[in-house]
Amino acid sequence: MKKQVTVIGGLNMDIKAKSKVNLVTGDSNPSDIEISAGGVGRNIAHNLALLGIQSTLLSVVGDEIESHSIIDLTAKAGVNMEHLLISSKNKTGKYIAILDSQGEMAMAVSDMSILEELDTAYLESKLEIIKNSHFVVCDTNVSTDCLKFVIEACKIHKIPLCIDPVSAAKAVKLLGLLEGIDILTPNTMELQVLTGIENNVEKASEELIRLGVKNIVATLGPLGLCHTDKNKSTYFPSIAKSILDVTGAGDSLTAGIIYGLLQYENFRTGCLCGLASAAITLSSKETVSKEISVAEITKLIHKP
Repeated sequence: MKKQVTVIGGLNMDIKAKSKVNLVTGDSNPSDIEISAGGVGRNIAHNLALLGIQSTLLSVVGDEIESHSIIDLTAKAGVNMEHLLISSKNKTGKYIAILDSQGEMAMAVSDMSILEELDTAYLESKLEIIKNSHFVVCDTNVSTDCLKFVIEACKIHKIPLCIDPVSAAKAVKLLGLLEGIDILTPNTMELQVLTGIENNVEKASEELIRLGVKNIVATLGPLGLCHTDKNKSTYFPSIAKSILDVTGAGDSLTAGIIYGLLQYENFRTGCLCGLASAAITLSSKETVSKEISVAEITKLIHKP
């Protein structure tokens, strides 16, 4: 039977502006601007589908022309979009990223207020889908009540759960809810918010393990990542050769890790698959690279 992953979280429109010159604050900067499908949850589900994993997205969108094009594009990639909540009150979420001339994020703003409509009643109606998953992935764009529901449902039904903290501001929703999460994928800012520990990835990760998370995959940007469980911390260097655009790299890393765990059933290979997926995305202008594939990831993780 094909492995099934349910992804719960954001679906939105991405607007990315990459400056052609060194950014100057308070002034207009000549840039390349692109509009594409986005959202942490949607991006993860899209990447999983490209890797042959049957993924279902649980999210909410507005009833606009733009949202229907995002739904169609994502469905064509292989994601099950049949269970989305369609809002008649709010517009689809928007995410605007300002990138410097090197492709690194200088600033981002978002309007994800539509996700307030994604409530526990909606998730309760989709419980059978969640129960039949081999893995559940959830991002913190959803409410604290929804996070509680997902964490408890996965505990009760013994389904591995991965949570992407999304941002430092949204990671705070996880405070007091960490017990039983199988995988957490914070960056260094999110680690600090969740633990109060600065500039010490291993110590902060060990604190999250003490608080009940089973595995921490801390993303370290160009330095790669650090996987921590109850036994030890292991560092994995980045395998990215070039950075064209950082948008979506963390989402593809999460998807790569889930793919690796389902395919190989060990964290070492899972982390390598995540780094390979991120490397492919970093070398692409697209939030979800068309080059993501099992063949490309396999080639990268076995490269001498």
